[in-house]
Amino acid sequence: MVVLVCLLNNSVLALFDTGTVLQKGKIELDVALNPSESIVNGQNFAFLQYGLGNGYEAHGYISKYGTFFTHNNDTWEYYGGIMKQWLSYKQLDLATSVGIRTKSLQRINPCLIGPGVLYTINFNKVFRVAGHLQYVGELVDGGVRAFNRGYTAEMGFYYRFNYGFEIAAGLFMNSTADVRPIYTFNFYLN
Repeated sequence: MVVLVCLLNNSVLALFDTGTVLQKGKIELDVALNPSESIVNGQNFAFLQYGLGNGYEAHGYISKYGTFFTHNNDTWEYYGGIMKQWLSYKQLDLATSVGIRTKSLQRINPCLIGPGVLYTINFNKVFRVAGHLQYVGELVDGGVRAFNRGYTAEMGFYYRFNYGFEIAAGLFMNSTADVRPIYTFNFYLN
């Protein structure tokens, strides 16, 4: 399924947004790879999450378009943020998150990611659907300015093989209605 989704649009992003925070002290690493730059606009992506307790989670990512073997600093992207889960039921979790994203390219201002609504629908212990509807704006001296995006949306299907490993595949849409397939390999480290 991951291969099929990647071929639909010849591009791929990472999939990591869910409405479920990690328990205190737990760590999750989500990874998407484009090792040979075979996928146009594909990313090499690592997203790290850490459970803070009381429904909070710190998270962040580092991403590089293309391949790691080209050392073009313009293609690196960094994000750090915090998430608060405000609803938790057996089959539905809802949260909000906010963070700052920046690119290594100096002429681009940092972006505010969020606030937004993140969701998880749990069907059973191994299968869930999750994603987000989230604001993206450009940070400038006078505050936040729209960054030709407005809102982004994501929906993914997650399948857990065992306690420590999960795969996810889905779709991401920015506010200009560009839809791209996304996937990750998710590792639960403790």
